Amino acid sequence: MGQMDIFIRSVASVQDEMGLPSINWDAEPSQFVRLARAMVQTYQALASRANGEIIETPAAPVPFAPTTTAAPVTMLSDMVPPWSTRTKATENAISRTERALGLLESSGLAKPLAQLTKRDGATVQEWP
Repeated sequence: MGQMDIFIRSVASVQDEMGLPSINWDAEPSQFVRLARAMVQTYQALASRANGEIIETPAAPVPFAPTTTAAPVTMLSDMVPPWSTRTKATENAISRTERALGLLESSGLAKPLAQLTKRDGATVQEWP
């Protein structure tokens, strides 16, 4: 790769120090140009500062937020089929459960399973 090896090693060391994920240069070649420009601007500012020029400190960068694939949202109603299979629930139990889930939705508390609280359960019980 020639002279790019120096650049890539430099970027990799900064990523390691900052705990950032590594860049797949083959999949994201546009990152090379963006990072190269940023490094040139940084070195130009350092050189100017070394020559006595007053260089304004740039605004703080936006904090790094790693991209993750969102896990599918699990609703309480998604748990009925596995529950009924595991417990061999009767048709009556399944219909009562589905009715309760209908009340949950009509009360406006149809939230992802991870966000449901005991207070939500009490609200559903109080629902007319």
